[in-house]
Amino acid sequence: MFPIVHHYMNLQTQSKVDPFMMLGSLYPDLSSISKIDRDLSHQMGDDFYQWCKQKAPEAKTLAQGVISHGSRPPGIDYYADEYWPGGKKGWCFQKGMPWMAKVAETTHLSSDLIWWKAHNFVEISLELITVAQNPQLPDELVQATANEVTVKETAELLCAYWREKGLETKPAQIIEAYKRAPQLYALDQPDPLHMAQKQYEGFIRRDLTHQADIGAMAELLAIMSLELVEDYNPFMNKLKLLLLQTMDHYKNKAVSQ
Repeated sequence: MFPIVHHYMNLQTQSKVDPFMMLGSLYPDLSSISKIDRDLSHQMGDDFYQWCKQKAPEAKTLAQGVISHGSRPPGIDYYADEYWPGGKKGWCFQKGMPWMAKVAETTHLSSDLIWWKAHNFVEISLELITVAQNPQLPDELVQATANEVTVKETAELLCAYWREKGLETKPAQIIEAYKRAPQLYALDQPDPLHMAQKQYEGFIRRDLTHQADIGAMAELLAIMSLELVEDYNPFMNKLKLLLLQTMDHYKNKAVSQ
């Protein structure tokens, strides 16, 4: 999922959402900028929580943000990407299948990437629906990434944790990742056009394609966000219950169901 949905779900399931939690919820998708594999950062949650309990108890909400985002233990990305009742993959992959032809037409990605990108377009559509209903959320995330004191402390904690695991990353790299987050995810202008522009920039950066049509992608994202509105509340309500089951093991305390 993308940052606004992660932040929204934390607000729905946690009694305390502080800057640490917001930064934690961003980290798994930013870790590769600081040379940490995304699979590791999506599966670090439980171990990092136990580490914080022992060595930085004031930062447990940072670990809770990582957990809620990740795939092990089952957080939001587990249910979006890997498993959702009734199918072989997560909800966003399942919902992305009918859109694959349109995604192929607008992105010109190779055929082996189309299902993955269709699932991303579903995630962006949920992002657009969420921000339409909660327009304050992007600014809250931007403010968290601009909190120099908390970002520095977060970077130092993450570096200390990875160092104990035998992996090297630098605080400056993590700080830079947080500085880049608003631009990477169009948090300052969360609309179909700017999100399509960010997708295009990602294609170029990874050398996946130079043929994507930004305008056509923006139009498709707008259409998908309208089409998925009907599914939005049932999915988010079920996701909330599933996330509460996971987060109940990691007390802050989660809000009541």
